[in-house]
Amino acid sequence: MDSIVKLRESLFICRFAVPSDSVVVKARSEGKESYGRTDSKGAFSISVPAGTYNVIFTKAGFEEKTLSDVRVSAG
Repeated sequence: MDSIVKLRESLFICRFAVPSDSVVVKARSEGKESYGRTDSKGAFSISVPAGTYNVIFTKAGFEEKTLSDVRVSAG
């Protein structure tokens, strides 16, 4: 599950190298979680406040992938 993550205005935007729908995406920080799911083109967005996150990608039949210490700045 290779991915490219762009951070813009406290919004995670991602498109997988190979489109994959229904991937569950979690952004975790200090005990809080925000969730999203990829669409048919493999894109998703999650609105989060500024902070540092672990972003976890999961889908049945695939290995879980975690991007650690993803920093999101306000504005």
